Amino acid sequence: ATILRTTRFMYWITNTVFAAFVLAAGVATTFLVSLAPDLAAQLRTAAGVYAAWTVARTPLTLYGDALYATQNVALASMTTTLGVLLRLAVSILLVWAGFGLVGLTVAAVLSEFLAGLANYVLFVRLHPEIGAISAGRDGALMKRMLSFGSTYLINTVSNQLATNTSGLVFGHLFDARAVSVAYTSQMPASVLGQTIWKLSHSAGPAFTQLHAQSDQAGLRRTYLTLLRSSLACGLPLAVGLLAVIGLGGMMVVAMAIQGPILAYTSTRVHHLLGVTPGQVIRESLLRPIVIAACCAAFIGITTTAWPLPHDWPSLLGWTCAYSGTWAALCWGVGCTSRERTLIQAGLQQHLRRWAGQAGAA
Repeated sequence: ATILRTTRFMYWITNTVFAAFVLAAGVATTFLVSLAPDLAAQLRTAAGVYAAWTVARTPLTLYGDALYATQNVALASMTTTLGVLLRLAVSILLVWAGFGLVGLTVAAVLSEFLAGLANYVLFVRLHPEIGAISAGRDGALMKRMLSFGSTYLINTVSNQLATNTSGLVFGHLFDARAVSVAYTSQMPASVLGQTIWKLSHSAGPAFTQLHAQSDQAGLRRTYLTLLRSSLACGLPLAVGLLAVIGLGGMMVVAMAIQGPILAYTSTRVHHLLGVTPGQVIRESLLRPIVIAACCAAFIGITTTAWPLPHDWPSLLGWTCAYSGTWAALCWGVGCTSRERTLIQAGLQQHLRRWAGQAGAA
């Protein structure tokens, strides 16, 4: 209960800051994207409505996370799914009725409110000993939560920059219709990709429980099961996308990006699963995730902000620039000081051996 009360207090702060960003984005987008005057006015109104709702929803937002934290993943996922379906239906009706962006925002607010209300009712019924969660403040607990959460914040922000900034670039270079076309074109692959990602995301509470029980064998077994399931779903999707899109320059860049990231992350995870679950989760697991997110953000922004080169020398230069950034992040963020010392010692040992062999020859 103390954790939940402290979390609600932190939600008030973060949601207020986020509301300010929403208002600023609503104003800035009208300058970045070519919009008709009436559409720009709708955008500012929608941003104001959603910013107000961002602060007002704070008491309800927590209960969805509380259901996840108390291992009620199925119920939380069910309310989220129903909320998404309601948002889709109301959005279609309001847009068809001519309410435009404001209608889309109202649909989002209504669906989030009803989903949050459902989460509240379910949580109170399942945990009457806790009941309604009021805001509280525990300084020591808040400091520990911020210390852990700040690392994951980098991952979240980087993922958002990598996946959700292309619309601004399309809108700035062309117009709002181009954003819609690009968004719609990516939707089938995005939905299927998110569905695959949800397999591992939904297993988060199970990993937490295995870690708390120090069940190393169960943690390793669960990871391998999820890996097999994700590959079984992801490989057909990748083959289908290649068949439809083909292997163009962007696909080559994407493969050059994801290859070293996945190789590095997989190597670290597979190695660390042989140690203790506590070391994996507390000390080392977030580091490769942060590296992958930062690299994805770097290449996502640069490849959408500037035209993709059409000749292979330029493509090679882009790949080298990315690889240099990736290597610097691996060395500076992904490796601990002890690991850097071991790597340097190993390289020096190999260089001395090679120098001795060359001298003997």
